[in-house]
Amino acid sequence: MIFDTVDSARLGQSADNYLNLRNVIAHEHGHGLIDCRHTPVC
Repeated sequence: MIFDTVDSARLGQSADNYLNLRNVIAHEHGHGLIDCRHTPVC
């Protein structure tokens, strides 16, 4: 999994305990769990 660092200012705000960053990681990890060859979701 690769993250673009262009949005690091928005994702890396410690005031909200990095909530945006954690949401993005969880979302992208969910994509990684789906085998796109066998599901129509992808």
